[in-house]
Amino acid sequence: MLLYSFFTILFCLRLDGIITWSYWAVFLPLWIWKSMVIAGACVGSYVWWRHPQYRIEGEGYIHYKAMLISVVLQVLLLMFEVLVCDKLENNRHWWILIFVPLLLISLISIVVCIWSVKHDRSFELELFCSVNILQFIFLAFAVR
Repeated sequence: MLLYSFFTILFCLRLDGIITWSYWAVFLPLWIWKSMVIAGACVGSYVWWRHPQYRIEGEGYIHYKAMLISVVLQVLLLMFEVLVCDKLENNRHWWILIFVPLLLISLISIVVCIWSVKHDRSFELELFCSVNILQFIFLAFAVR
């Protein structure tokens, strides 16, 4: 949470022109967080594969799948953040292409919500992400 707050402060200061740092430096707190998530998933996968008894348990398998799903969503979010940063820094991409990872997150989150209900898991973040697809649809109609 501290890294998100730090990013928000840096981003606001950069947009207001108070600091003139590169957007790559401003987005660094988000990427530190994502690197911790990916490192945690790598450690979790290593432990999963080194200890076969976890694969026998039904709950362990569901927890492992949930971790993989979360990592996929975080990697897609990382792709969005990198594309936004590159757009702000170099103006190379169209905004519509930048938002493709968020659209994919929304679509995947619908499936994840169904999977979470089936396996009695919490799915607040996925529900929030799946509702975002409605925003993309209405935004497309508003722009048209």
